[in-house]
Amino acid sequence: MTKRRSVLRISSRQRTHFQANPWRIRRMITELHALHEIRHAINQALELDTVLEEIYSQTSRLMDTRQFYLALYSPEQELIEFALAVENGQRVSWPARPYANGLTEWILQHRRPLRINAHNLDPAVAPIIVGQPVQSFLGVPIVLGEQVLGVMSVQSVERAEAYSAHDEQILTMIADQAAVAIAHAKRFAAVDQQLQARVAQLETLEATIRDLNETLDVDTILNRLLDRIQPIMHADAGMVCLLDTEQQRMFIRAIQGYPAEVRRFQFEGWPIDRGIAGLVARTGQPDWTADIRNSSYYVNSRPTTLSQMTVPIVHSGKVLGVMILESDRVGTFNDDTTRFVSQIADHAALSIHNARIHQQAVEQQALLAQRSQQLNEVLRISQALSANLNLNDLLPEIVRAIQASLGFNIALLSLVDQERPTFMRRRAVVGVPDERWFELRDQLVPIEWYRSVMREEFRISRSYYIPHSHTSYTAIWGNNSDTYRPDLGERRPHEWHQDDALFVPLYDSDNNLISILSVDDPRDRRKPSFESVQVLEIFATQAAIAIENAHLYTITQQLAITDGLTGLFNQRHFMTMLDREVALAYRYNYPLSLLALDIDYFKQYNDNYGHLVGNVLLRDFARLICENVRDVDIVSRNGGEEFTIILPKTDQAGAVLLAERLRVRTAEHLFGQGHITVSVGVATLNNNWDAHTLHDQADQALYRAKNSGRNLVISVP
Repeated sequence: MTKRRSVLRISSRQRTHFQANPWRIRRMITELHALHEIRHAINQALELDTVLEEIYSQTSRLMDTRQFYLALYSPEQELIEFALAVENGQRVSWPARPYANGLTEWILQHRRPLRINAHNLDPAVAPIIVGQPVQSFLGVPIVLGEQVLGVMSVQSVERAEAYSAHDEQILTMIADQAAVAIAHAKRFAAVDQQLQARVAQLETLEATIRDLNETLDVDTILNRLLDRIQPIMHADAGMVCLLDTEQQRMFIRAIQGYPAEVRRFQFEGWPIDRGIAGLVARTGQPDWTADIRNSSYYVNSRPTTLSQMTVPIVHSGKVLGVMILESDRVGTFNDDTTRFVSQIADHAALSIHNARIHQQAVEQQALLAQRSQQLNEVLRISQALSANLNLNDLLPEIVRAIQASLGFNIALLSLVDQERPTFMRRRAVVGVPDERWFELRDQLVPIEWYRSVMREEFRISRSYYIPHSHTSYTAIWGNNSDTYRPDLGERRPHEWHQDDALFVPLYDSDNNLISILSVDDPRDRRKPSFESVQVLEIFATQAAIAIENAHLYTITQQLAITDGLTGLFNQRHFMTMLDREVALAYRYNYPLSLLALDIDYFKQYNDNYGHLVGNVLLRDFARLICENVRDVDIVSRNGGEEFTIILPKTDQAGAVLLAERLRVRTAEHLFGQGHITVSVGVATLNNNWDAHTLHDQADQALYRAKNSGRNLVISVP
């Protein structure tokens, strides 16, 4: 199409006419002056509103503009916007409207002026006249090259034929000037917008770098990063995910604008082969999508998202994570914005790297301090444990010390059962509710089961850690769970899980398994490391020594107070117990009796069958006594074939009854080499007797029974 030239053409006839009509010369001068002023305004002003006001002002000098509008057309949005509108000489604001079927659309479509009058209206145009009725209408397209930018129109509601062909020519020339002004303004607006955007980006970059340098906390860095980037990128949502290279998963560390269900990935993470984020993490290359509806990689996490940008966070060639921005509008992101965000991501990567180094240093320092404190505490506790030789007191002390000093909220100690040495019995616990502990302590766990899970794959140093994620976890534990598992809430994959298990086997000095120490719920929420397990093992070794010492002490104490042949109390302990029972009887005013027993003709039995057979007889006789007395009764062997029985809360009649029953049971029992008999002396505590007197009275009654023919029960009157 040939470009229109804004030239006011004057023919020879018109020139002669102008010479005869001076007012026309003045009008022509006015028109030229108006065009000059418009051109001057275009050259001087960059703001479109200023130029349009000058166009309207100058046009008003040339024709009736009490009804006027200048409309701009957006073909992409199919929208007509009114940059300037006048009704009855007053500025008005008309809302934008969609492309429809009015006079403005006719001019846009035909790309030529339209001049109509009410009395000679062209029927072809009549159907598209809408709005306020007018007597005259003049509209011209605003054209720049091949592009129709809009329409400029004047109307008269009072006079028909208010606008002439010459007015049409003048308005067309003014529209040409308007086209240039609009083009200049658009270019200026675009450049200004770019400059403002760049300035905002540089300010954001500077502020972000300052923010990132002010802290060494990774989470703070990432949240500040989102706070700065999301608004300037006009993003409706954003998140920063860091990569766990061991698990090949990404975990959300900062998030804004996403549904609540997305936040579970803070704990669960997602695999690196998933979605656009995974692609960027694998390749290290940024990605932006103008319309995610056209993407096969996008994983829908927000129902309103239409465009996205994902940039890698890379340091020294290693991908640390990704930053994701999402918008509810199509085309929000492009190459320029992606490059800018990538620049910031590079600074963030350095800050994250520095923060991690700092965090590692802090953690290492704290760990060393903690280890030092723990080792000192282990030493202190070990000394305290060594001083406690009572096993029943020692075991609770061990688990309490673990909870207080080693950072585990739960500790449970199991010992080899004395009666069933192929099983473990739970003996002490801390951090477990009483009702659950009552269940656990009554359960026996086969030692063989523990040995079955002491596998190399679970070994950390000398301990065994069984993660809940192990494929054989359920089959391994079954119903033999040795650790109470509390509800620890949601945990990240790298943290301790409530179904994880860690136990340390304890061995004695002969390398015999004597105990299992189970721990749970570490306060730092971390899975066990080699270093943390070693501290636990140091304590476990000291605990094993203390347990073995307590066992040996118990055995030594037992040997000191018991008869080695029969297992009954010996003479010395018998006297200690008799003193105690006499004191209790006087204090609480209850009866106390004593039986003195002697096997008849034992020397002859011993001489006939030998000492070994005699020893068997003594053990069998001791067992017979124990089977016929109460648990509160105290049985002892006082040497040779002599035995005593302390009978608390038993009067003389009760004591004689028991003595007679023992005599009869002895005579009826078939011992190894035949039947034997026993003589019994009975004494009951009287006022002012002490333990020695009571013992002496029982002995005298026994002596009389033996002198009276044996196999008798004699009681002190």
